[in-house]
Amino acid sequence: MFHSKSKEKSGLETAIDELIAELRGHEAHTDEYAACAERLETLYNLKDVDKPERIKPDTLIIVGGNIVVALMIIAFEQKNIVTSKFQSFMLNTR
Repeated sequence: MFHSKSKEKSGLETAIDELIAELRGHEAHTDEYAACAERLETLYNLKDVDKPERIKPDTLIIVGGNIVVALMIIAFEQKNIVTSKFQSFMLNTR
């Protein structure tokens, strides 16, 4: 049900770690340091692209509200015989 994060580092994380170790070997004012810093920035940008998008909280609220409305209407219909169109009460997701 839940996915645990693997403790093994990806190739991208390994490359980032190696580049950080290489940065420690250079003086901050050298050209090699600047080149390594640029590569490191590129690797971090690539790492950000790999992250999956999260579900927005407002979408969860809309879905939860729709479920509550549907359950209320179904509970009402079980006690009182009324036909309804509960989908007209539902909010559309964005």
